[in-house]
Amino acid sequence: MNESAEHGALAELESIGDPRTDAQKHARVDWRIGDAERRTLVRIAELARDAFLCAGLPEPILEPWVAEQRPQDSIIIDMAHTAGTTRMSENPRSGVVDSNCRIHGVDGLYVAGPPDFSD
Repeated sequence: MNESAEHGALAELESIGDPRTDAQKHARVDWRIGDAERRTLVRIAELARDAFLCAGLPEPILEPWVAEQRPQDSIIIDMAHTAGTTRMSENPRSGVVDSNCRIHGVDGLYVAGPPDFSD
């Protein structure tokens, strides 16, 4: 790398923060799906089915691994990021996060991304 390119790269790191020297400001996410998460998905599906039936709606057709209580056979991938599920509002009665993406009533807990934004 020539001196000019090296200077440019250094300036870019300084402008965005160098994670090698500023690690305390960077979060590390270790996203995994285990048995508890798989069992939770089965239970959520069962609760949704029951809610449909209580409301007089047609019974949803559950995936075989859910209907047969086989959570270990589920294939779960990170592909569906639902938008608008943590509605933004300054009023905790009408939203989950404030305009800074901070969860109402929980100090230091933030949620940022498509879930914060709805139509």
